[in-house]
Amino acid sequence: MQRPHHRPRIDILVDEPPDAVRAAFDARIARGLPGVVGTSGSRHVFLQVDEANRHVWSPTLDITLRDHDHGTRVLGRFGPSASLWTATMFVYALSVFLIPASLSGAVAQRITGEPPTLLWAVVGAAALGVGTFLSTRVGALLGHPQMVWLARAVEGLGEVRADEAGVLDPQDPPGAA
Repeated sequence: MQRPHHRPRIDILVDEPPDAVRAAFDARIARGLPGVVGTSGSRHVFLQVDEANRHVWSPTLDITLRDHDHGTRVLGRFGPSASLWTATMFVYALSVFLIPASLSGAVAQRITGEPPTLLWAVVGAAALGVGTFLSTRVGALLGHPQMVWLARAVEGLGEVRADEAGVLDPQDPPGAA
C-alpha cells in the first residue's frame, strides 16, 4: 500500500462520451454496490459508504466527468465527509492564527517585563496542528479499506492513469460474495 494522501485521486480515460459514462455509473448505483450508496448529476457522481458501515473516518468519492479528445476523463477525489473536512480546515486555520498571535503577545509580555507565558499558547497551537495532521493520517489508514469499496464503482471503466490511493486492488466489502 502506498503512503496515504490527504485527498488521493483517481484518473481514468474512458472511450465513451460523458453521458454514456454517467449512465454506466447510474446503472452501477442502481444495481447496488456492496457497502456503498451514491448519487449522480449531469457531470458529477458522489459516492459514500452506506449508513450501516459509516464511521467518522469513512471516505467519500467525488467523481467529475470531463470531455477528452478520446472520450471522457473520469477524475475522482477521495476525501472525508464535508463536515469533517470543514472541521479539519478550521482547526488548521485556528492553529495558523494562534501561533503568530501568541508570539506577538509573548513579545509584548517580554517588552513589558512580564514573563512570556503566552509562549505556552504557541506550543499548544503547534501541538493542535500536529495532532490534527496525525489524526488525518490515522483516519486515512482506517478508511483505506472503504476507499476500495468506493473504487468498485470505477473498476473496468477504462485506462487507469492515476491511483494515488492504491484502491484498485480487490478487497471484499461487507455483503460481497
